[in-house]
Amino acid sequence: MATTIRSEDPNSEQWTLLSQYSYPIHIRRYATAHGLSFSDDTLSYVAGSIRQSEAYFTAAKSSPLDISPLLLYYGATILLAGVRSLMTAQTPAAKHHGMRFFLPSGTSTRIADFRIRPVRESDGALQEFANVFGDGCVLPGLGDWTMLEIFSSIPDLRDEFERCYEPELTNFVPVETVTDKLGEIEFTYHRVRMNTLKRYGDPFKTLSSIVGARVNYIPFRINIPSEHANLYFREKQPSDSIYSISGQEYLPMNFEKNGQNIRPTQLILLVMGLFGLGFLSRYYPDRWNAFVRTDETGERLLIEKFMSNCHRQFPNLVLDAVRGERLQFAYLVSTD
Repeated sequence: MATTIRSEDPNSEQWTLLSQYSYPIHIRRYATAHGLSFSDDTLSYVAGSIRQSEAYFTAAKSSPLDISPLLLYYGATILLAGVRSLMTAQTPAAKHHGMRFFLPSGTSTRIADFRIRPVRESDGALQEFANVFGDGCVLPGLGDWTMLEIFSSIPDLRDEFERCYEPELTNFVPVETVTDKLGEIEFTYHRVRMNTLKRYGDPFKTLSSIVGARVNYIPFRINIPSEHANLYFREKQPSDSIYSISGQEYLPMNFEKNGQNIRPTQLILLVMGLFGLGFLSRYYPDRWNAFVRTDETGERLLIEKFMSNCHRQFPNLVLDAVRGERLQFAYLVSTD
């Protein structure tokens, strides 16, 4: 269940809540509540990072696509570094972005085909972030991630992704949480439309690729003529679902990397995507300028949607981590 916060300006409300931690008094209160002890230097690092990250986000929002990805990447990483320090009472030790960027092979000019390689497990920022915001999944050493894979993992890009990259499909399926009764016993389960599963091929194989499938659910029983596949929880409702900005729930699928099944969290995927776009716009301005000015494929629309999603969802996901709960920001509906 999410805690709903209604506001006339959800994005501004998110930053109001985050900005509390740019004041020493609120940082000390957080420390007391979580049994942490901050040095003066760490306290100053947290406060300064929060303030600076908001400034970068604000600057990126009013900047053209020529430079906004780089500004937003800086804002995102500074925000993660500051909040990581808030949650651990330690300043970052990273000496590197923890990622490398590679141009696509051959003649491809699609942004989707550029690649990100996580590196430097011991002193890379990406892995440092993943240790706190990524369920501890280890990313270096498992190979490259294409921008296509990253875009395929963002719920709010679903329509643009499937239009732009047809016949590629997103790496998640929409799900409904259903509450039912058996006699006097009330229970909850997940329900996925069979037509959705069939788009990916074998429904059983698709369900098996869902993150935590065999741990979270009792063995699947798929009735092909049925309109839905019902997934019954082993114990309590699992917490692996991802959500669109509007609150639609999805079940993410694993990626296979170097023989391992892995699925970074939404925060880590977003920061990887921003690194790719920021690096491209900063170090390959010729390619980026040509794309921004002359794209005829519609991929620019997807990139713009990705950027918009990062502006709105990235602070939300960081707040979720700080608060230890999912916050659903919604527009305040006038009663006049």
